[in-house]
Amino acid sequence: MQQNPVKVEENQPIRQAVRLIFNLGISAVLVTKNNKLVGIITEEDILQRLFPSVRDFMEDYVHAKSFDLMESKLADILDRPVKDIMTQKVLTVGKDTPIMQVLSTMLVRNFSHMPVVSKQRELIGIVSQGDIFKAIAGSEIPYDSDQEFHDWIARHWDMIQDSRDRYLMEVKSLQPILKKADVQNIVDLGCGTGGHAIGFAREGFEVVGFDFSSRMKGLAVKKMAGEKQAVQKRLAFYTADNYTKALKELPYNPDAIVFMGNALTYQPRDYRANMKAAYHKLRESGVLVLQISNFNKIFSLNRRFQDFTVVPSRLHPNHEYAFLEFYDPPRSVTKTIMFNMAILEYKRERWGVVGVNSTQIAHIRSEDIQKELKSLSFKFIDVYGSQFGKPLFDEAYNPEVHDWMNIIAVK
Repeated sequence: MQQNPVKVEENQPIRQAVRLIFNLGISAVLVTKNNKLVGIITEEDILQRLFPSVRDFMEDYVHAKSFDLMESKLADILDRPVKDIMTQKVLTVGKDTPIMQVLSTMLVRNFSHMPVVSKQRELIGIVSQGDIFKAIAGSEIPYDSDQEFHDWIARHWDMIQDSRDRYLMEVKSLQPILKKADVQNIVDLGCGTGGHAIGFAREGFEVVGFDFSSRMKGLAVKKMAGEKQAVQKRLAFYTADNYTKALKELPYNPDAIVFMGNALTYQPRDYRANMKAAYHKLRESGVLVLQISNFNKIFSLNRRFQDFTVVPSRLHPNHEYAFLEFYDPPRSVTKTIMFNMAILEYKRERWGVVGVNSTQIAHIRSEDIQKELKSLSFKFIDVYGSQFGKPLFDEAYNPEVHDWMNIIAVK
């Protein structure tokens, strides 16, 4: 049950109910008098007052069918009190009503919500089918898998990344390091929609990209088709649920393996195994590249916030999308953290929520990753730091300053 339902007093103007319905994206508002439930006002109640009644048609047919007149009536309606048009007979439940009885009533009456009142008709809260579902099965509902989360975000991913010119800048940052190590071919694990892989291929590298999201991989293939034939010949994309297995089945020893943009963290239970597989698969003097968010800064200085990006819609000139990225700190012995993404859309002079989703990722700190790399016997390990949109390898890593931790390890 939700204990603070949206409500208006019966003498408040209908304009207030309309504002709540519009701003909150709901279809009805409860009506009270001194906190006692007296009715409900719905979108249908309001819209019905705009259209002429049968009596209106009989008395003045010409004016009754005027749509301009209907619109002009709206201003008059909005200033009237809610009690003038509300529905007074509202079916309610008590706080002790058995949950399955409430659900049965909802299903039979085709209700999505029901008010909860005391014996004196005082409004206590409101219960929805969603509340009942969570009460019955909530503890059994798992978080989205890594794959499900990335399938969800795939549609919008390039809108976020392209707005920062990220791929071009990061590929150019890596190119001198890869050339110096005589890298000819690269395996991109967690390649996403292929931004880095395509950038590498444009620079002449042979690239194989793996991602556990079939949608991400599909978008990568679609983008690859728009490249020149010479670039396409240097690229291949595959779906892989298990990166360790994908590396073991690779028929050659690559010159470089990269995990860009937190790709290593997105498989929190397998990231150590993936690093170990990468070490054993690399050729001698091969290069491992890791890019990981600076979680120290996110939790200690940024109040769990990572980034906020606003970009224009590619389809509608007056629409915009906003992307909010933030994290939840470790809450259990699993040492995982929660990455959360909220997507908002601006249209019709209002912002609305497109969706919010979360996935668990590994909480990897600088000291943790260096310890892991040393245990694998990498010969050289360099840790750099960078800000969003800046070169990756110009500065030594500072956990109080940088947004990214960028690591180069040589076998």
